[in-house]
Amino acid sequence: MPEDGWIPIAIHRPIAGKIKNVTVSTITGGWFVSAQTALEAIIPANSRPAVGIDIGGVQSTALSGGTVLGIARPAQTELRGWRRLSDHPSRQEPRVVVI
Repeated sequence: MPEDGWIPIAIHRPIAGKIKNVTVSTITGGWFVSAQTALEAIIPANSRPAVGIDIGGVQSTALSGGTVLGIARPAQTELRGWRRLSDHPSRQEPRVVVI
């Protein structure tokens, strides 16, 4: 470091790739160094057939194999719960509590 000189470090894990950026910071008397590195991505070859999902308006979901999944409808009990939750307290009349 320009002002403090060389500082001993403890490397907790090996640095993989080429170092692009290093940030040195101090928090409550302790010094911390974080390094950003550049790695080449290793993309594994796909051994499975391609799969696609189409989410549309007429049919809820159609898979690439031709399977069509129906539109999921909420149960009546879920609808009642959603209606209750949609009654936001700011839209309700103020309640008077007498103790």
